[in-house]
Amino acid sequence: MRDLQKRMGLSALFITHDLNSVRSLAHYVAVMRHGKIVEQGPTEQIFSHPKEAYTRKLLEAELPIEAKEPVATPTLETAEAP
Repeated sequence: MRDLQKRMGLSALFITHDLNSVRSLAHYVAVMRHGKIVEQGPTEQIFSHPKEAYTRKLLEAELPIEAKEPVATPTLETAEAP
């Protein structure tokens, strides 16, 4: 995908819950909750310095690419309501 983006100037919109894909494919990301955008910006900025509680909880729930043992994942319901 990155090669196509470079060679053809390709743009694409991905809607996914797979944060590993977002991290590897997206240059810019928008985080949605209940159909509303709660945070947006360059992918690296959102992943490294999330501002919203919901975004932080979502990122804490991200599974490693190669999980060797079961990982406890926090629930998103514990994030602050907007």
